Amino acid sequence: MAACRSELSADDPAEHLALELDGNQTPLASYLAEHPSSQLFWFAPPQKQGQQDQRIRQFCQQLKPGQISRLVYISTTAVYGDCQGRWIDENEPLKPGTDRGRRRKDAEQCLQNSAKSLQFELIILRVPGIYGPGRWPLARLQKGLPVLRETESPYTNRIHQDDLALIAINAMTNAAVCAGTSRAYNVSDGKPSTMTDYFNRIADAFNLPRPQQVDRSEAEQKLTPAMLSFMNESKRLKTDRLLTELEAKLSYTSLSAGLAAASPPTSPVA
Repeated sequence: MAACRSELSADDPAEHLALELDGNQTPLASYLAEHPSSQLFWFAPPQKQGQQDQRIRQFCQQLKPGQISRLVYISTTAVYGDCQGRWIDENEPLKPGTDRGRRRKDAEQCLQNSAKSLQFELIILRVPGIYGPGRWPLARLQKGLPVLRETESPYTNRIHQDDLALIAINAMTNAAVCAGTSRAYNVSDGKPSTMTDYFNRIADAFNLPRPQQVDRSEAEQKLTPAMLSFMNESKRLKTDRLLTELEAKLSYTSLSAGLAAASPPTSPVA
């Protein structure tokens, strides 16, 4: 069963047992009471303000022993904060630098505490940027918004949406993983590059102009606070645990592979 936020997600055939959550009015608690030992995918994001995930907190308060056997939670690599471009694994201390990252850290900790006290298995997937059909930043490129100079640009990590879906399913169905405990995994194709390189390669693939490169002071005048927050964090994810323990088999092992499968148009995108 998958807990999601949007009607579109709930209608997705891939989420054939999805429950749509609507703020504090959720059928999840009653569903779990009627279906003990459920396996739950949690895709619903936190609310957009604050440093705590109130949805997860409410869920954990309502959860009873025996209602869940395994939960797969989609978190974010923002829980690590800025690592100054270092290669990091799942043992890196969680030091989020934004409220967005703090809400996810709070959610992870709440779920870990519940998993320990209620004895269910918890798998946390720490996910960076997700790309693929419908997720290409074409509108941003068409608007001509600038990016940081290559020499100032942070490292970013990414995963193709199809690979993420299969990893989540494998995390739930692999009985040997996380047996009786909780475990976190970095989810990435293992081929980080700078944010500037990411936008340039997508622009080239979709026959759009490359974005203007500016220094940080000019970027602070032209970009939104949300975009600047991404530019203030730089890290490169190690994925050894993902490949060995979850035995992830990626269809798109790099951005180049994802772009090659995108079949971009031969003329500029309208």
